[in-house]
Formats: sequence, structure tokens, C-alpha cells
Amino acid sequence: MKIAILTTETTHHAFFVSQVASSYRDVRVFIEKKRGSKFCTQASSFDDAVVEFERNHWFKGKSPLISDFAQVSFLESLNSTEAANALREFAPTVTLIFGTGILLRLILESCSPNIFNLHGGDPEMYRGLDSHLWSVYHEDFASLITTLHVASSTVDTGRIVLQGELSLGGCTSLHQLRAINTDVCVQLSLSLFYLLDRFGTVCSRPQRSEGRYYSAMPEALKEVCVKKFKRHLLGQIT
Repeated sequence: MKIAILTTETTHHAFFVSQVASSYRDVRVFIEKKRGSKFCTQASSFDDAVVEFERNHWFKGKSPLISDFAQVSFLESLNSTEAANALREFAPTVTLIFGTGILLRLILESCSPNIFNLHGGDPEMYRGLDSHLWSVYHEDFASLITTLHVASSTVDTGRIVLQGELSLGGCTSLHQLRAINTDVCVQLSLSLFYLLDRFGTVCSRPQRSEGRYYSAMPEALKEVCVKKFKRHLLGQIT
């Protein structure tokens, strides 16, 4: 099985690739060098705490690169003819999108038919960026799930293949949530590969509703979420 992963260079994406590459040999990662400004957010103390936790939790305080675990192709843009040609040349059996910007039809069609997106949240309620944080902000803790869905040209609206709940057992702070989500992303992805390898296809269902689209959460609201999440863990918000 040839696996393509479209992503960006972050600590949690490095861990994700490390886990996939430990189970499958033929993995190629396509990394966008720079993301558009609309997807960038100002660094905050919360973001720093997230990265520090992940480094200590997975990598003993180190900061590995994705290229430490799999072969990488660096691209100026994932929405480019260069990217489309690179994907066609690799000819993946399955393609996973994890944490990129919006991808154009040019790229989606280059990987069809087996191209899927990992969405940290419930797309039938929250589409776009920082979905888990927006769930916490709205005190909608039932939406702390992870979704693997068929990739589509409209953001986070593809047919749902697999979903998993985020287990908060042992969780003490909101900055741990991205790591918990990444662990679920690994589980869902390995399940997808198993199903495709054994049956050649996967079952899916259409989304029942189209969730509201959210952009990146402002730093001030992240601090609000930290407090609300703490109250949830203490049983003060259910």
C-alpha cells in the first residue's frame, strides 16, 4: 500500500507520520513550505504550552522533523501543478489530508478516488479551523470527536467514514487536547488502511447537516476556553 500524507511541519504531524511509517513502509509526505496568511495565527502562551507538552509527551523534549520518519517532498504550495504532478507520479493507494489549508479540485482529483481528510471535530457542527476549541467555547463537549471523511472541494463536508471520541481520562489541561486528538487520528487512519487493504473500499455516510464554518480562534478566546475546559474537567460544566 502506497500512502501519501498532505500536511505541514508541526510536532503533532511529526508524531502522526512516525506512527503511520512504523506500520507501513511506502509512505510519502507532501509538505507545504509556507501556509497562506489566512491560516496563520499569532503565537500565544497557550500554543507554546501545546507544543511543549507534545515534545515532552512523545519525543522526550526533542523537536524531530517529519523527514526523520518518512520520505518528504517539499512544495511551495499544495495547490500547484507541481504538487499535482508529484502526487500523480507517486500514484498513492490512499491519500490523507491532515492540517493543510483548503485544497483545490486540481489536487483532490490527482489523488482520487481514495483521498480522505482528518478533521479534529464534528463537521456536522463545526467546520474549518480550531473546531475543538470552538466546541469548548460553546460548552459543547459532546462534539469533542475526531472525524475521518472523504475529501471534498467544500471544506469538511465529505462523506463520513470513521469517527472517534476524545478520551479525557487523565487529561488535566486544554493544552493536552491536540495530542489526544492526534492519537485518535492515528487510530482512525490505521483502521482505514486495514479496511482498504482487506476490502479495497470503505463504507461511508453523507453528513446530516453542514456545520458552521469557523476561522482560527483569537488568542483572547483561547484563554476563555482554557478556563471553561478546566471547569468541565472538574464537573462544573457538562
